[in-house]
Amino acid sequence: MSQVEEFKTGLMQLKPSDDEFPVQVDELLESIPKELHESLIPSIFQFFEAHPIEECGMPGGLVHLVEDYYPNYKQILIRSMQKAPNFSSILMVNRILNSELSEDERNQYTALLIELSNNSGADEALRINAKDFIKFQSEKSS
Repeated sequence: MSQVEEFKTGLMQLKPSDDEFPVQVDELLESIPKELHESLIPSIFQFFEAHPIEECGMPGGLVHLVEDYYPNYKQILIRSMQKAPNFSSILMVNRILNSELSEDERNQYTALLIELSNNSGADEALRINAKDFIKFQSEKSS
């Protein structure tokens, strides 16, 4: 089994609700050489999608690792928001919106939040979270 597969297996066994979760994540990340970190991103998004309404560190080690590779993870973030929205992906979209973006990029990320906030099939907590970030971003730009 490769180190990336071992990481995925170990990550999927963790429970974000455990008090030791942040420490467990840090230990798991430290066990993988830095040159492999970018290849962990798909597994991290799968973990976020498996735990949509849990705060997986907020932001924590997993989000920080992913964000180190901006904009390389942009497409997987967009797919995650469209396929299986979750608190961590919503947070990352908001954090991207806090940065300097072209108008097109800003509109694209804002549209992801709007789409989720209007999705009656999505978990209510996720919809509220998206609405809160939409409000925050609109007040910030006013």
